[in-house]
Amino acid sequence: MTAADIVAALFDSCGHPDIIGVERYGKNDQAVMVRYRAGAEAFFEPTTGKTAPVDLPEQMPAYKFRAQHALKLLVGLLEAAKPAGVTGWRLVSINGVDLAPCGIELRTDSGVVLLRVFGGSPTGLDADPSEWADWRIPDSLTV
Repeated sequence: MTAADIVAALFDSCGHPDIIGVERYGKNDQAVMVRYRAGAEAFFEPTTGKTAPVDLPEQMPAYKFRAQHALKLLVGLLEAAKPAGVTGWRLVSINGVDLAPCGIELRTDSGVVLLRVFGGSPTGLDADPSEWADWRIPDSLTV
């Protein structure tokens, strides 16, 4: 499985109440888009660049800023599923990108893959995370 296979499968199978779709795109389908109910999207694209490890902020930005929320969820999904072929990961800043963290390095059996995350929303409308405050990542999550 490629890094994109793993990321797409995790988001697709997690059952998060706000996620309505997961699509692959880009050259050889190596990028992943996660679509949310209000039309917002989070994108994970392979990239290169100088990175530095960073933690998620203590105070997360508003939910409409999907990039860091998507990264936080992805880390939880990786921790729960422990996918075969993934030997580790770390959140990173990427030189030249203002947002931090803005990416994740996945260490796989075939090497390290850097995925940059960014978000987009076509409207000012957004979901209210309190609607699924009781949702938890399934213990049985696998890919």
